[in-house]
Amino acid sequence: MVDKDLLSIQEARALVSSARTAQSKFSQLGQERVDTIVKAIADAVAKQAAELARLAVEETGFGKVEDKTTKNILASEKLYAAIKDMKTIGILNNDVSKKIIEVAVPIGVIAGIVPSTNPTSTIIYKSLISLKSGNAIVFTPHPSASKCIGQTVSLIRETLQACGESPDMVSVMSIPTIEGSGELMRKVDLILATGGPGMVKAAYSSGTPALGVGAGNVPVYIERTADIEDAVAKILASKTFDNGTICASEQAIITDNIIDAQVRATLKAQGGYFLQGECLEKVKKIMERPNGAMNPAIVGKDALYIADLAGITVPAGTRLLIGEESGVGPSYPFSKEKLTSLIGYYTVEDWNEACELSIKLLHNGGVGHSLAIHSKDEAIICAFGLKKPVSRMLVNTPSTHGAVGLSTNLFPSFTLGCGAVGGSSTSDNVTPKHLFDIRRIAYDTGELSYQASYQTTQVQPSTVTSPLTNNAPEMAINSTDTIPVELSAKHVHLSEQDALVLFGGPLTKVRELSQPGQFLCKERIRLIGPKGVIDNVAVLGPNRASSQVEISKADARILGIKAPLRQSGDIAGTPGIILSSQNNVVGIEEGVIIAARHIHMNSKDAARFGLVDKDVVSVHLEGERALVLEEVSVRVNDNFALAMHIDIDEGNSACWNKETKGRIIAKRKATNCSI
Repeated sequence: MVDKDLLSIQEARALVSSARTAQSKFSQLGQERVDTIVKAIADAVAKQAAELARLAVEETGFGKVEDKTTKNILASEKLYAAIKDMKTIGILNNDVSKKIIEVAVPIGVIAGIVPSTNPTSTIIYKSLISLKSGNAIVFTPHPSASKCIGQTVSLIRETLQACGESPDMVSVMSIPTIEGSGELMRKVDLILATGGPGMVKAAYSSGTPALGVGAGNVPVYIERTADIEDAVAKILASKTFDNGTICASEQAIITDNIIDAQVRATLKAQGGYFLQGECLEKVKKIMERPNGAMNPAIVGKDALYIADLAGITVPAGTRLLIGEESGVGPSYPFSKEKLTSLIGYYTVEDWNEACELSIKLLHNGGVGHSLAIHSKDEAIICAFGLKKPVSRMLVNTPSTHGAVGLSTNLFPSFTLGCGAVGGSSTSDNVTPKHLFDIRRIAYDTGELSYQASYQTTQVQPSTVTSPLTNNAPEMAINSTDTIPVELSAKHVHLSEQDALVLFGGPLTKVRELSQPGQFLCKERIRLIGPKGVIDNVAVLGPNRASSQVEISKADARILGIKAPLRQSGDIAGTPGIILSSQNNVVGIEEGVIIAARHIHMNSKDAARFGLVDKDVVSVHLEGERALVLEEVSVRVNDNFALAMHIDIDEGNSACWNKETKGRIIAKRKATNCSI
């Protein structure tokens, strides 16, 4: 018999391995491409929001289809609107005054823990914020919601594939067990934990960094200056939204004695039903398990269902069952978190007593999460905000809708941090900005003086195998004609857009170069590589379609970049680099090459030498240190002026000067070169 736990563990390892491969490629994409993919997924799931909601309710029995549809829209359309302009890839900021550049670095592979109360919306939300920040995510589903979760993940994977990206950027375990989920959490780089207290605790105990949430036991205070009609309407809308499955929903109403009668009457008028006597006791009996935990049979159920389960009769229009409570703690079930259509009710003398009671309720299973208040007294609102151990206080708004960003300007989120006081690593609504590290490139400020001895070492050029090499037979050329040899030092060609970002306008011509139409620019660039920096690099015009950097092998060592030997313009698949001006920074995803040695000539020169475009020749460099350079490509165009171009390493080897000449001594036809 096959061990299910072993299969689950093996699946977790395989999914993480595939996710790492996919993420390694995805991390090379630029911001624009990532945003296109994120939008495509947001659009795809938004179109299926109602169907996914129906599947979730059908499978779990929790909540309402219309409200789960709203949650799916929040997790897709509204989330996308909040993140579409967010910079999450590459250079985030260039603080010229402080000489610090900030670069986003994706976390890698994330584990997503998904609750049964909000399954599809959590998948959508966590997938989008992970992809937006350049990460892959592997989900471990709640077993009671595995089908609707699997369907949501399948839709996202299909969209990824349609975009030409690996579907392994988002995946889900099909054999979820406690052991398999534990292995997943140990293998990934970060855990996004949304679920029950046990699962969240397991995430924080796994040894892997985690962003988790705590339970929400949200008090709501209706203060005497509140608009009572408005407050009650919002509380009922919030608490009955998806039948109370969101942890930010109100769990206990606190109100002043002086307005108690009016609050009660308004609650009754809007569908609240106050449980009393035997009815109250019957409901209390089905609220909890013997160990005091919430009874899963009532989670996400409406008031009429709970009343029927308890064996009591309530009016047909009842929306919320209200239990008056006299204390706070394990023996008072209405003082605890209730993810269903039940709410506690307390009265106090004034806001000071309400303040103390709120703190007691928060420490009874909701510390660090959220608090709501309805009031017109700004001084009391401020006092509440200063004293409560919560991460968010919602003012004159439905707590559910406000906390997740539906009715407030808080970030749209289904992972609500509870801060250190709540055992969480963040107090924020979790966003893509929580899912990448920031690498800071800091320059010397010049404020300190140093005394040091320096030893100059000569950088020896290394031999580079040319991509132009082929097995065509070499033919000798007995020509006495020479070719001027020009030194092509490191330089940059900029696209029009990159030039605009770096310098705020078009490039400034200083002088013409030997090749017609090309010119040296006034502007200068700093090259920032993984290991080093090169300053004062020349910019050549005119603009090109894509930015390109041409350096020598010695330059590549300084920068820490494995630049390939290529012809100018052949940049596909080459490394990227950071380009910095005095005012701004641009990160190019590809474009760094070591330029292959080459000769420019027009058709008349080519005929004179017996050459055609793309021939490959050997050239004897005359001078103080004569040498032969092989694998020199020939470029023929009637706009070219005759000149051979070599880089600084080759020039040093030949003791180059402005009088250096070259003589072609052999040629062969190039069959596999890319000019």
